[in-house]
Amino acid sequence: MSERRGGARGAAEPRRTAAGVVTLLGSALSNQVGAAVGSFAFPVIGPMGVVVVRQFVAAAVLLPIARPRFWRFTRAQWWPVLLLALVFGAMNLGLYTAIDRIGLGLAVTLEFLGPLAIALVGSRSRGAILCSVAAVLGVAAIMRPQPTTDYLGIAAGLLAAACWAAYILLNRTVGRRIPGLQGTATAATVSALLFVPVGVAVFVVSPPTPAAIGFAIAAGVLASAISIRTNYATRSRTHGSQAEVSKAT
Repeated sequence: MSERRGGARGAAEPRRTAAGVVTLLGSALSNQVGAAVGSFAFPVIGPMGVVVVRQFVAAAVLLPIARPRFWRFTRAQWWPVLLLALVFGAMNLGLYTAIDRIGLGLAVTLEFLGPLAIALVGSRSRGAILCSVAAVLGVAAIMRPQPTTDYLGIAAGLLAAACWAAYILLNRTVGRRIPGLQGTATAATVSALLFVPVGVAVFVVSPPTPAAIGFAIAAGVLASAISIRTNYATRSRTHGSQAEVSKAT
């Protein structure tokens, strides 16, 4: 009997892994489509305005799902949550600034360097290391200096990459110390609150149109809320941090 159960579990494992990979590919598509949709609001509210709305949407979606009991968090639980909140906002601001200045393709490519570095450091496979090195060389070739190179845009993309790497590491810590999505939802909420004065200033100077707000909300749902929720749901199927790393595909 025990052998049959073991065989059934072994047969189910590949199916669970395959389901996790398919879900992650959907998450990756959702993330990139969200970034592209958000860029349609740039002419009205700029990258900063899109980030403000995106942060609030992420918090609004995640809070009812996670229902974090943040009043019970200890100091050891709060510090990674607060750092995650800062990194979350800086990552999105860097990405959308880069998209505005150097385009979606190059911006996302540069941001990919963050999880790529995490994967490279944690990999023990020679093939994976060679592929990572080849990817880095490809990015370096794309970034070669030219007279029209927008160095500020490239710097913003690299900032997004560094923040994404930090996001992955901090998310691991938060996940170990706080059950479920409570820590991530709290971080998203804190990040949104930090952007309140920024949002007021942006929307006073550049009053948003309904279309711009709609694009920004869609970006928040597609690129933040769905992506974060999906990655959490597939961690057990894809062995932990591969969920975050695969988001860059």
